[in-house]
Amino acid sequence: MLIRPAHPTVPRSSAHRAAVVPLLGALCAVLLACGGTGSAPDDGPCSTAITTADPAVRPIPLATPTVELLSPGAEPRLPLRATPDRTQAQPVRLTATTTVLTRMAGGAPDANSTSREDQTVTVAATARRHCTDDADVALRFDALSAADPALSADLAKDDGSRGGLTLGDAGVPLSLRLWPNSGAPTTARAVLENTLATALQTLTARPGDAVGIGAQWQVRRTLLGATTLQQTITATLRGRDADTVDLDITVDETPTGSEYTVPGTGAALHIVRYTSLGRGTVRIDLRRALPIGGSLDTRGARELVGADAARPLVQQTRYQLEWTQ
Repeated sequence: MLIRPAHPTVPRSSAHRAAVVPLLGALCAVLLACGGTGSAPDDGPCSTAITTADPAVRPIPLATPTVELLSPGAEPRLPLRATPDRTQAQPVRLTATTTVLTRMAGGAPDANSTSREDQTVTVAATARRHCTDDADVALRFDALSAADPALSADLAKDDGSRGGLTLGDAGVPLSLRLWPNSGAPTTARAVLENTLATALQTLTARPGDAVGIGAQWQVRRTLLGATTLQQTITATLRGRDADTVDLDITVDETPTGSEYTVPGTGAALHIVRYTSLGRGTVRIDLRRALPIGGSLDTRGARELVGADAARPLVQQTRYQLEWTQ
């Protein structure tokens, strides 16, 4: 099972036991504890049930963004805010593809020294704003699938399950809640949860200031996991038509320290080098909770050293995310 490796994988011995590590590895235990009975189906244009009301479900916290406006752009300038659309639900589809190429440098040139893993997960969902609470969003997962047939079959057992988001003042989710279907496989739940959490933490928070075409701002998050990352998203306002906004974005993720802790073992490896750079676009309807379009392509390289400094682990990664309606 492959999940986006924003924290690099590590070799057998101390590290091969964690073949692919999710971006939010530290959250996995919390994520799998998020089962609950959920609320009754709510299929109107807006949601009458508040998704935070179920005490059986612990919210999954997402990294809180800070926003710094670098340039307000050209006149006319308007706030990036709009009244939520409660007259119709929002169909949304996200596809996340992760590719990981791992090589044990200095090892024998045999089949075991290099590995490649690929995973594509598609989530088709319906999002409904709460009928009175601007911060609450109800989700219904209409169809879940993966490129891998076995994983796709497991994910399909969670079709129709429910979820919820809490939005912050900057227009992006601050927490996620999920009600898996009874009997849905635990591994499929983990893939869905990590796919959503990773995608939601690449969304571009918006400044509170009025801005015009050409405006630029930075969004910073601290992503916790086996390695703590400082994520910086730079957004440029490329176009606006009423409540529809088009942004160009770049993403840079940098470790704040030099140590990588192997999940489940406590073993520590040293990060020799680490790069993760992405570029993309996003289309936002300010009345909607989630993007109505866009894509992100992030590529990275990492080198880790364990007890044998002569055999570093070298990893190349690629994360592709696409939002459609």
